[in-house]
Amino acid sequence: MARRVLGLMVGVLVLMLAVTGCGGETNRQDSGQVTGEKESFSAAPLRVGVIQPLSGPVAQSGQNVLWGAEIAVDNINAEGGVLGRPIELVVYDSKNDPADAVNAAQKLITGDRVNVIMGCWGSSPTLAVLPIVEKAGIPIVVETSSSPKITEQGYKMVFRIAATSVQEAEGIKDTLFKNIDIRRAAFIAVNNDWGRGGVEAYSTIIKELGGEVVSVEYVGEEVTEFYAQLTKIRDSGADTIFINSEISQIALVVKQVRELKLPQNIISIGGSNFSDALIELAGKEAAEGVWSVQHSVPWIPDKTANPERARVFLESWTKANYPWLGVQEGVRGFDGIYTIAEAVKVAKGSDDPKDLVPALRSLDFNGIASRIKFNEKGQSEVQMYLVRVVDGKTVLVE
Repeated sequence: MARRVLGLMVGVLVLMLAVTGCGGETNRQDSGQVTGEKESFSAAPLRVGVIQPLSGPVAQSGQNVLWGAEIAVDNINAEGGVLGRPIELVVYDSKNDPADAVNAAQKLITGDRVNVIMGCWGSSPTLAVLPIVEKAGIPIVVETSSSPKITEQGYKMVFRIAATSVQEAEGIKDTLFKNIDIRRAAFIAVNNDWGRGGVEAYSTIIKELGGEVVSVEYVGEEVTEFYAQLTKIRDSGADTIFINSEISQIALVVKQVRELKLPQNIISIGGSNFSDALIELAGKEAAEGVWSVQHSVPWIPDKTANPERARVFLESWTKANYPWLGVQEGVRGFDGIYTIAEAVKVAKGSDDPKDLVPALRSLDFNGIASRIKFNEKGQSEVQMYLVRVVDGKTVLVE
């Protein structure tokens, strides 16, 4: 298992893992000590701070990202590390809360003395952390957060490999409108920077292509009943419902759409919406016909930007007995760690920010999800895919 330094805020994860029953041993404690097998390396460890939601409503998503990161660490360390330097992860739980994410970032920088961070899953926690890392001069690789604000405020320390909401919408619009007749759109979205960003981005392309937005319903991430919102959408005359949320909430919305026998097209967006997970959580009957915009398709290695690395990732994920439903989010953690490793190689083994930041800016390599090459704002290139549930299975639409 990947070597990992344990942050003070992650003790609650033990209970969560016991509940989920997912594979993979995790020895977390509050001591801040290095855990895992001690390999023999020729150079000092490369310590990477990781901030993810490991408790709360989206804890499973954060855990999936962390497992992907650990797979990357294990593979890199098995090959001798990064120019002889083993990678260690210093992990903190953000609970997907901005205040907790800020606290974690401050501890990583001032206490753990890391020189690079990966995080923070949610857009709101990530936005809260950006002023902290900017002031400290510590680069952050953003693996999931999609709010356009993250790379539009002039921060020099941010390097995002995830798609923005705008990139997602723009990248999929031709395929989407070629396959689906969207004239009157409605949205159900989680009420945070991520959800609002998705609604804004997709509303823009819908209007550009001659459609209209007839209903927008925002909900808290803890909400489980959507009958009131769906009744409003039914009465609005919408022909398509876009859902921007975490997959467990998406599944609940889909099930309730079916219960109400609503006829609208359903499209899940936002990146936390693996179609196979929808089938599992909502059931094959409810999920049938649902469209999903996917940020990666690691289960089809030959369609990824890096088929060889995708196969290694899938083999490791399966061997570790991690849940298949988390494989898409796992790719983000995997690509995030490889982004940092590749930058350290460019910096000739240095993780000093004065060397690492220009190295990140110069990167150009293929991750699993997409080509990783940052523009002047710190935003990487991305690739989008459209899938649909057909006969109970996820099918790629081309």
